[in-house]
Amino acid sequence: MHSLTLTKGFDVSVAELFDAWKSPAILQQWLAPGETDVPAMEVNFKEGGTYRITIKQSDDCDFNIVGGTYKTIEENKKIIMSWQWEGSEHQTELELTFNHTGINSSELVLVHREFSQEDMRDKHASGWHSCISHLKAYLIKIAA
Repeated sequence: MHSLTLTKGFDVSVAELFDAWKSPAILQQWLAPGETDVPAMEVNFKEGGTYRITIKQSDDCDFNIVGGTYKTIEENKKIIMSWQWEGSEHQTELELTFNHTGINSSELVLVHREFSQEDMRDKHASGWHSCISHLKAYLIKIAA
């Protein structure tokens, strides 16, 4: 099995960073890799709750849908969730750890594991890098 780990610092509190992962309205602002967008999202943010994200390619009518279940939620500390693309039998796990690094600074450690193929891990790494850049830009924009 293959996994990826991304660590990124943010100039916001841990609570602000954590909140960006809770609300569908906020998630729709940044949780889309590259030039895609998220026309629909359902989130039941609680342990055992589910989520479903529809990602649309900007240049055509293709949609990809990913969903899963929130396994662990520790407010301002950790989120663990399953991650499965619709039409795929393979399920992976996403773990997000939120670290306090200063008065208005925090760190996100994203671990996405259980990829059966290295190329799928690499595609997700590219997507996560893009999403995290969008998240950082979103948090800067709302702080201004």
